[in-house]
Amino acid sequence: MKESRTTVHLVPRLSFLDCMRGAAVLMVMLTHFAEGRIPFFYTVNNSYVQLGQAGVSIFFLISGYIIPRSISSARSLKVFWIHRFFRLFPIYWCSILLACALAYFGLMRLPQNLKVSEIFVNFSMLQGFVGSKNVIGVFWSLKFELVFYFLMTAIAFARLMKHSFYICLAYSVGIALVAFWMYFVQGKYFAYGLFHIQLMLIGWVVSEAQERSSSQKQTGVVIGVGVMVAILTAFTSFNGRDASAAGGALTLTPMLSAWLFGLLVFLLAVSFRRSLFWPKWLSWVGQISYSAYLLHVLVQFVLTPYLRDWGLLAIPLMLAFSFLLAWIGYRFVELPSIAFGKRVSFFWSSDKTQISAGAIK
Repeated sequence: MKESRTTVHLVPRLSFLDCMRGAAVLMVMLTHFAEGRIPFFYTVNNSYVQLGQAGVSIFFLISGYIIPRSISSARSLKVFWIHRFFRLFPIYWCSILLACALAYFGLMRLPQNLKVSEIFVNFSMLQGFVGSKNVIGVFWSLKFELVFYFLMTAIAFARLMKHSFYICLAYSVGIALVAFWMYFVQGKYFAYGLFHIQLMLIGWVVSEAQERSSSQKQTGVVIGVGVMVAILTAFTSFNGRDASAAGGALTLTPMLSAWLFGLLVFLLAVSFRRSLFWPKWLSWVGQISYSAYLLHVLVQFVLTPYLRDWGLLAIPLMLAFSFLLAWIGYRFVELPSIAFGKRVSFFWSSDKTQISAGAIK
């Protein structure tokens, strides 16, 4: 049977990316669940390597790896943004509504002094740009995802998608100069969030090196420069600072170790993506990782009062309930909304030609 011109082609997901997502969300969840229950974990997380930050760093690297491919293979930037909208927002909105419902019934606490207007701002996912509080703490990372999407959209619009190496180097030099100026000249701490974009750009360069067989030397230069920028960012952001965080401490050693560990895990996974065995259970966790990332904190809030005396057994119980809630979110919110987004993008596009899988990941 001949395919019609309106066929939408689907290809298998990249298993190693799903497994990396699974490993990343497990790092975040274990950080939140185990830090207050395992003294050794608390010590490691606060003094040596912040595991949750490492997991988020892997998420950023994966975004850098896959988002430029999605943009390049989409029929248009409009199609890309439609897919992204229906991929990100529906389950995100559900997490906000669920958090508000739980707070209303006294099962969790929203951030102190959170205004109703800030809750509505959260629905736009732009709260990080206007100084509003996050309804759920883990929302902080979504701001940087959006910044990267906007950046890649501008790069694609300017037809610079084949220049990942030079763009990444230019960004590295730029934030290095800003970090140096802020810390050594102005005497202020550097805004370390800018390094998260650096991680995504590194992921882009690594992806391009595989997709276009780019120079391995260029990739090595970008990784080497990235490590140096990580060291400079950590020093200018955390040297002498002693600030606590939800999962670990915002201090030099655990933050720098987290970035470098996340980068190492990502590079090893990409390098051995064809030779390593990628377990199906971890791939499944990766598929529901977005829902798990957004919703596991709600599970923690609800169950913690009932599991205070359960010791280490509380950790697998919270993991199990988190995965159950994440699967429900994935099955009944994420999948239908992603499918609907594909239909919307198809009928809104003036070009009804076939589209490839990269546009819909």
